[in-house]
Amino acid sequence: NFLHFPDASGTVITTATLPTVMENLVVTDTATVHGPITMENDVTIGDKINPSTVEINSALSSAFPFSFFGSTPSNPIFTIGVEDPSDDRLLVLPDVSGTVLTTSNMP
Repeated sequence: NFLHFPDASGTVITTATLPTVMENLVVTDTATVHGPITMENDVTIGDKINPSTVEINSALSSAFPFSFFGSTPSNPIFTIGVEDPSDDRLLVLPDVSGTVLTTSNMP
């Protein structure tokens, strides 16, 4: 066995510094993770100046998978959820601008 030190600058990671390093993890290229992932607290994807795209190729398994937080001081939350379906369903949003009608805002 041998220990190889690359010709590079940086911080040596040990078992004592690993939690600190993982708290500040930045991936600058491609990352592939196999197995389950749990993320807690705030997660930022992309850059406000140069927006990114998020592509999901899996089912979202939660009754309320999307929550959007307002920017006002009261910080209201808008949540999109799904009732437990009795059969396969498809909801298509048309290619038009407008307001989504609900039972609460229908004229």
